[in-house]
Amino acid sequence: MLLLSLPLLFGSAYIAYNWSYPAFAVMGLFSALLFAASIDLSTVIALASVMVIGGTGGFIIKKKMSLVRYVFIAPFLVTIFFSGDYYYKLTNGVDILTDSKKQMTEIFLKRSDVSNEDKEAVTGVINAAMDFLKEIVPFAIFINALIFSAIGYIAVKFFLFTFKKDAPENGLPAFELNGYIVFGLIGAWGMVLLAGNENKLLFSAALNGALIISALYIVQALGVISFFLKKNNMPDYFIVILAVLLFLLSMSAGFFTAILLAGFGLLDLWADFRKIHTIENNRTAGS
Repeated sequence: MLLLSLPLLFGSAYIAYNWSYPAFAVMGLFSALLFAASIDLSTVIALASVMVIGGTGGFIIKKKMSLVRYVFIAPFLVTIFFSGDYYYKLTNGVDILTDSKKQMTEIFLKRSDVSNEDKEAVTGVINAAMDFLKEIVPFAIFINALIFSAIGYIAVKFFLFTFKKDAPENGLPAFELNGYIVFGLIGAWGMVLLAGNENKLLFSAALNGALIISALYIVQALGVISFFLKKNNMPDYFIVILAVLLFLLSMSAGFFTAILLAGFGLLDLWADFRKIHTIENNRTAGS
């Protein structure tokens, strides 16, 4: 899969950079041919997602659009693809999470060096974790899509500008969400509180929406941090180190840090730490 993914990533980026919109028709046709060749649907979705990441990256870079556009296209499309695949299988009696829970439980229960009390406790934790994960499948997929889209964007930019010199400036340091998105965040969390346990479908939809928007504000917080790193001539890979440290932290510490970052990104809406709006207002006044 990896051997095929890399050529698809760079190939789709290259044709989208050079052909613009027609490139996406070519990618769609290629995905249809894969499906017609009776290749497994999940495999087709995975390969199509690689082309979406590469193609969107190449197109956004060519058009010198902001990274916000990329984030609202590639990760969301990949999330739709894989969420659709998961729920399609679920309606056909295939529950990947339940199967994973059974495998994890069976492997753990086979261990002889763990007491029965500990086995019961850990089994309970696994069951609770998997039950909660079922509620946030789209969000979990979105986080993975966001990470892979970020890696793909970096790889595509490096690939394209090995040959080109006009690298775009609208990267992570300039990442800023539209101010109206905050109303979506407030509305989603409000629906989570109102739905409670009475309407599980509404609760799940609102929770996933709220978590996804919160994750976008984490990206904005990383954008602010990246801006000041760049301003002080510090390398961008400090952001990667920060993300890795966040991942390696314990679940409680990582969760707390994620909340702080989301809050910091949300605060930037009013604080304008990078003075983006101040500069724009000065330009408007000067013209």
